[in-house]
Amino acid sequence: MGYRLRYIWLLVLGWMSLGTIQAEYKVTLKESSSGNKHVTAFVEGLKVDFTFDTGCSSLTVNREIFDALVKKGAVQWSDLSEVSEAELANGEMHDVRTFTIKYLKIGDYVMRNVRASLGVNDRPDADPLFGQSVFGRLESYTIRGNEWMFTPKPEDEQKALALAGQYCNDTTFAANKRMADALRPFAERLSPRHLIIYAQALEYSNLDGEAIPVYEQLLKNTAYFDEEGKIQKRLLNARLNYADQLYNKEAYAECEEALKTLMRESKKEPVYERGLEYAYSTLCYLYWQTKEYSKAEQATLNYANYLLAPHTWEWLEHHAIEPNADLARLLEHLGKWYRHNDNEEKAKKYEKLAKNAGL
Repeated sequence: MGYRLRYIWLLVLGWMSLGTIQAEYKVTLKESSSGNKHVTAFVEGLKVDFTFDTGCSSLTVNREIFDALVKKGAVQWSDLSEVSEAELANGEMHDVRTFTIKYLKIGDYVMRNVRASLGVNDRPDADPLFGQSVFGRLESYTIRGNEWMFTPKPEDEQKALALAGQYCNDTTFAANKRMADALRPFAERLSPRHLIIYAQALEYSNLDGEAIPVYEQLLKNTAYFDEEGKIQKRLLNARLNYADQLYNKEAYAECEEALKTLMRESKKEPVYERGLEYAYSTLCYLYWQTKEYSKAEQATLNYANYLLAPHTWEWLEHHAIEPNADLARLLEHLGKWYRHNDNEEKAKKYEKLAKNAGL
């Protein structure tokens, strides 16, 4: 009896494991004279021949197809979003309006709630493109000759990616909180495109501390090239917001570390100037809050040196600059502190520096 029970249990385990295996689907492709691959899919029941374009950010239809979908009652013109930008495989950006396809059949596989776009300035019969809103929801795929084999990602992950596509242009807190919560379980396996969406959703949810390592991961990912420094800028912004949040929570030790990291990893370039200036000044106020007056003095002088470069703070004793309220206020604090401690010489020095800084 015991053997029989063990045998039945092994069968049950076998069925359970088989149930977790993801099915592979096979679809026949067509190849045009130009060498492009084409796939036939059914959009809300409408047969459409798409061109494979893995560099396109979403599945794209033309106006003729969209008109046909409207006639079928599958979509409405009011479903279209405001105009936004989408990226093509060649890196060009073009204006699109997005909408959601509720039912997309590819061979024997049905994908639901697929983000799609309609080109604003494209010709009415422009080639429909099979883009990343489809490929991004696949676990893997291969093309052998004219056979395309793919394995979909698990349903819960697909739902998360569909939600990301639906809300990727929504900057409201509620939408981004939902998106961040949905994508979080899959963060380690997201594509660079979805990692960017995830990181931005974290930022818009005031979870900048979580967004920082995601942006760092993107910068290390050789599959993503930050040619225009967009990710570097967002990383800087996340670091700024995170340091500010820590300061407001009076988590001064963590804030100090975050500010020092920001200063260490930023450069003296225009894109970093706001972040560096904020880091220098906030560090000064932090030391005043924690009553570390010698550190506050040194941090204020470092701040002055940063602003006055290539000059130093000594230069300010003999020259007036365009008023800088933060620097003037910090120098004034030093003057008052030294006057309170009966150090007349230093009090006068910092008072003069504050005046030359625009007090």
